[in-house]
Amino acid sequence: MKINEDISRIVRLLLDEPTSKKGIGKTTIYSNRDKYRHLHCPAYKHSNTIPKMAEMGLVKILEVKEHGKPVGMEIHLFPYYEVQFTIEKIRDYLDKKKVKVMKKTLEDKLVKTKAKTQKPYCLVEKGWGYLKFGKFGKKIKIGHTESRHFSLLSCLLEPMEATKTVEMVFEAIRQPKDKEDSNLANWNTSKTRKVEIIQYAIKDLQKKGKLAGKIKFEFNNTKSQIKAKLIE
Repeated sequence: MKINEDISRIVRLLLDEPTSKKGIGKTTIYSNRDKYRHLHCPAYKHSNTIPKMAEMGLVKILEVKEHGKPVGMEIHLFPYYEVQFTIEKIRDYLDKKKVKVMKKTLEDKLVKTKAKTQKPYCLVEKGWGYLKFGKFGKKIKIGHTESRHFSLLSCLLEPMEATKTVEMVFEAIRQPKDKEDSNLANWNTSKTRKVEIIQYAIKDLQKKGKLAGKIKFEFNNTKSQIKAKLIE
């Protein structure tokens, strides 16, 4: 368990400890591995948890004692702490943590919403293919719907960042003139030629900033697969 998680857990346990009318309480906090600990008392899991809480002003260490436990030829020592705390500081810590968690949740939602609204997709109007980033993005004219580079973009954006085989992508961008390409017909050169044709289509897409510098294409090491990725 991380120390911050341990602190949060113990702070919540302190809420149940008895306090004076002024909101001041005293208790003993043991190691959770200490066989002498009292089950009703809070117990730490991380060795630096209580000193860290003292640094943060959540508790004041009044006394430190140790229990020993024989393990083979060694004695393992488990410190236990007599501490003082104020309920006001405990609640203040929990309130700030709650706000921090809510803020983080909101930020995560905003990031997801932004990613969703900026998701690129292709659309067709009157024989022309366009690229848009999100519902309210500006239409970017890519080319004729039958053009190789628009077919490539449309294939790789459905869905975005999905890895596809070169064979699959090439079939999506195949043109009638490819029947006359001897390198495609030759089994020994077919794979290399398909990669070349895909690369040419990518270059056409990248001309004149058609992708707005936001999309890149990546082959795997063997150039048998390819995918489109958003540029962060």
